Amino acid sequence: MISKKFLTSSFVYTVVSALPLASSVILLPFYTWYLKTDIFGELSIYISFTLLVQLIANFSMDGAIPVFYYNYNNDKERLKTYIGSIVSAMLITGTITILLSLLFGNLLFNAIFKGSSISFYPFGIMSVVTAFFNSFFKSYSNLLVCQQKPLKFFYVNFTNFILTIVISLAGLYFFKHTLKGPIYGRLFSGVGIFLLAFFLYTKEFGIHFNTDYIKRTLKYCYPLLMYFIISWALNYLDRYIINYFMNPGDVGIYALTLQSTQVIDFVMVGLTSAIMPKLFSIWGDDKLENNSAEVNRYFHSFSAITIILIASVILFLPILIPLVIYKHSYYQSLQYIPLASLAFVLRAINLVYFLPIYFFKKTKSLPWVFFFSALIQIPLTIILVKQFGLWGALWSAFLTKPIQIFFMYLVTRKLIKYSYNVTKMILLPVLYSIMVIIGEYYFKMVAPVLVHLIEMVLSTIIIFLIFRKELISSFQKIIVKDLLKGKGF
Repeated sequence: MISKKFLTSSFVYTVVSALPLASSVILLPFYTWYLKTDIFGELSIYISFTLLVQLIANFSMDGAIPVFYYNYNNDKERLKTYIGSIVSAMLITGTITILLSLLFGNLLFNAIFKGSSISFYPFGIMSVVTAFFNSFFKSYSNLLVCQQKPLKFFYVNFTNFILTIVISLAGLYFFKHTLKGPIYGRLFSGVGIFLLAFFLYTKEFGIHFNTDYIKRTLKYCYPLLMYFIISWALNYLDRYIINYFMNPGDVGIYALTLQSTQVIDFVMVGLTSAIMPKLFSIWGDDKLENNSAEVNRYFHSFSAITIILIASVILFLPILIPLVIYKHSYYQSLQYIPLASLAFVLRAINLVYFLPIYFFKKTKSLPWVFFFSALIQIPLTIILVKQFGLWGALWSAFLTKPIQIFFMYLVTRKLIKYSYNVTKMILLPVLYSIMVIIGEYYFKMVAPVLVHLIEMVLSTIIIFLIFRKELISSFQKIIVKDLLKGKGF
């Protein structure tokens, strides 16, 4: 049985990990108030560049710390030497990344953003330094999860959250209508969390330099780094393609659309974190011979919740956005929200194939899965954006999700025998997607709120019909439980 302490810690880690998303949601109205769409688009590109450099700056060692921590946790001296050595390695790789960017960053930006207002100096190099600071802090945050220190995890991440909000708002106020505010805000908050992480690292573990530990870690991190870089390309390269064929203003509209729908991803990540320990426990007991009925109930429920969540976002976001965003130029994003939301519609079936990869520690296959997905998605994005603009980028993301799932199926088909309900896992999201696409295409002249409300009602009815046996059974159990307790009706 999962302990109350474990559930509480998991809740803290899940919620606190969402603070970066929360900060972006809080700052979004201020960004759109002080920044025009083209400046907001440029900010989106600099932020995505920061995320890429963040992976490179520490060679994804932040992802290796949780693995090696458990190898050395029983020997405190070895653990200190290992963590201290990785701190040294991250400082070195971060410094090398900054130096290389000084040598080649301007040439790279001139080649990619030729004729554009996006330049390496000063905001590009500031993004590189920010990436190094953020990656260093992230590694310490991951370490706290391994140490099972949820309160400390909360305090340091909440400090990052407050610094980002306060300094960014101050920058926006003093440098209105320019990139200086948000870029300086991210840089100075990065300085603060870097110094905090460095102090806490050295206080507990000191600084060491064991070449054997560093070599083993870098060897482990190489495929992990490839996986993260390819994942970045799948998630962020579309902004660069849009900027090339269109302009930064279009990137701004696209970025706002995706940022608005990230609430779906946030809820799904929380649900995944909640059910993953239980699924792994069941699989471990069953030796993962097949997906039991109990496991399938989790996945089936996840599929139904996904549809309801997407329908709610499609219905309410176009109503809420005008209440917090006042520049009418940003309202172009409202038309794209339904299709952008549908990119999450197959998340349940995605988990069916993705989680066994983690359970069996077959993560070395992930770079290949995403590599072959990228070979299809990136050229398709280029073709569709060139022909259809922002619609092309959204359609590319939507159409290639099933392809990515198929590649994961090829990896996991020998690991587990699948027995899920095809209607609940595949036909339901496909049917819902077709309904939304038809509604948006053929009834777009009707009041959007009415169309979205009808989609919400119809999807709820369909889910009830498909899950009626489970819902009726659950309702009957609740009634019987109350009767046994003497509560009556």
